[in-house]
Amino acid sequence: MKISILSFLLLILCCKPVAAYDMPLTSEPVAFLYFQMAEEPLPLQSMMLAAAGDFDNEFERREFLDEQLVPWSVIVGAVEQKDTFNIKVGARIGEYDFTNNYFPLNGIHEETYLTYRSPEGVYGPGLAMEILNSREFRHLNMAPDTARALSEQLGGDKRVTVQFVLRPLSAGHKDFSGGRTLSVFRALGMYAESATILDGDGETELAVLQASSKLTDHSPVERALTKLDASMLADPWAQAWGSREHFEALVSHYNLESWSAFERIQVAQPCVSDFGYSQCQQLMERRRQLVLRCTNTLENDKFCWRIQGLPYTQAEAGR
Repeated sequence: MKISILSFLLLILCCKPVAAYDMPLTSEPVAFLYFQMAEEPLPLQSMMLAAAGDFDNEFERREFLDEQLVPWSVIVGAVEQKDTFNIKVGARIGEYDFTNNYFPLNGIHEETYLTYRSPEGVYGPGLAMEILNSREFRHLNMAPDTARALSEQLGGDKRVTVQFVLRPLSAGHKDFSGGRTLSVFRALGMYAESATILDGDGETELAVLQASSKLTDHSPVERALTKLDASMLADPWAQAWGSREHFEALVSHYNLESWSAFERIQVAQPCVSDFGYSQCQQLMERRRQLVLRCTNTLENDKFCWRIQGLPYTQAEAGR
């Protein structure tokens, strides 16, 4: 991790009460939260080494990793234990609706999301943060007299900044293209409990909106802290489902003797009789997500579809 990122997060920990401070959702907290909530292992070693430079030998590299394990545990733990985060999104106040008494907030969509440049050391699909209940914040309700006063206050510049207070909800791979292209992201789903409308400079508060739904209405995923220990430094890509070397990991995971065996696979055996209908459906969906990830990640994806034909295992079903 770059020193600037470490300094930024440590500054938050040292200078602000953790429970009271809404941490900004930059790409690093998004990554930590995603891996906390998704069924993927945190690529700890690759992230730690990404900006560290080259080492003359493996002993120096391991010494560096051992030294970084404790400070990384503090930072990752601080992010993962937080309940609320914030993000600022640009929007524009539209023309007042006299029938329904509201200003539309143009730029806040039914499916509002931001994409991030993946932190160094994170491979595969890029990161995205989606506000799953953003549709609840598309209207700024107010009486005509109040609306007129606000319009006069803003003058001709109706640009505003919307600062959301967010809570983690879920994580998984998602294609935001609507099927037009294959653009899969590691998507962190967030629930917005409130939104503060600020002027275009982000300084003057104009209004505060509260969510009409509750967090529990959206079936939040239970969060379990990531345990960072030396075992994660041995082989960060040991699990097939988190490996950036998908094909090699899959060959090992399914005990295939070579790629020729993988190429001969056509169709997986039915899994309903082994796992039951509901669990079989979950297995098939996980497999579909892996195929999407494979296709999005690898330049040579002609074999990605064959992943659908891999046999379902008890280990896979028990995750």
